[in-house]
Amino acid sequence: VSEEQSSSDGDEDGEGKRDEDSLGEGSNPKGDGFKLTSLNVLVADFTPAPFKVTTELNGKTFRPDDTLKIESRAELHSGGPYADAAAQATVTLRNRTFAPDTNIAKNFTFGSAGQSSEQLFQTTGLLNDKGEWNTPYTIPAQTIYYGSLEVESAVQDDRGKSVASVSSAAFFGVDRFVGLKSEQWFYESKKPVTLKTLVVDEKGNAVPNDKIEVNIEFESVNVAKVKGAGNAYTSDVTREWKQVATCSNLSKAEEGNCTFTPAAAGSYRAIATTKDTKGREHKTEISLWVSGADYVQWTDDEKLSLP
Repeated sequence: VSEEQSSSDGDEDGEGKRDEDSLGEGSNPKGDGFKLTSLNVLVADFTPAPFKVTTELNGKTFRPDDTLKIESRAELHSGGPYADAAAQATVTLRNRTFAPDTNIAKNFTFGSAGQSSEQLFQTTGLLNDKGEWNTPYTIPAQTIYYGSLEVESAVQDDRGKSVASVSSAAFFGVDRFVGLKSEQWFYESKKPVTLKTLVVDEKGNAVPNDKIEVNIEFESVNVAKVKGAGNAYTSDVTREWKQVATCSNLSKAEEGNCTFTPAAAGSYRAIATTKDTKGREHKTEISLWVSGADYVQWTDDEKLSLP
């Protein structure tokens, strides 16, 4: 910048003018109320790992008693294997809703069971001179009907940090699924109710001649007022599911029917059961509401009361 340009923004003596208001509070150069403020700085380690990790499985679909073969591999970004490093393999089963996209299974509910996820297997080892490590694992029987197997391979670098990769595959705990479908939001007491039933295979295709058992249960609710401390009375709620109807038939290549007549208004549930080709059981449960002139005891009356 030329001297002439430098003095054009200043006063007659060529000294640049500064707007004191533009300086932050506590930064007054005249010394009035001037103080230093601390500056917080985050220092992080952004050193990238010199290698990448891949995980390969010996299939895309697995079932109980199948052998899952896990191949972990570490390769340098510059090329060549990352050898003789510590490695770990972890197998986790995550519950998923079975929802086949076939036309016949549309709008049917297929039950799920077990917890949302479960760690099935974890082991450690060393990569060989080719940067590879193979681990077999035989999958035991599971309470989860359908889900995904997530397999993670983690390899440690020379700093003790882990680099990981994940591969997944479908898991079928059974090879037959029984479905239920309710065609109405609610029903009326003392009028016939028809539920639809269906048995499908892993691909969602209808399977005939499989036995289906459907239990219809009614929720009986009893409330007693129990005196507590002082003059306070609390509600003692007792709930019990009572079987009121059953259906037993063989599945068809099309949807079947389960018909019953509810005697009273209230909450109902239908539980359908079938067995697959290896005798493993699959259950599906749906809830129903029946309206009518009967008195229905609410189970959470205290939550609905006004203050």
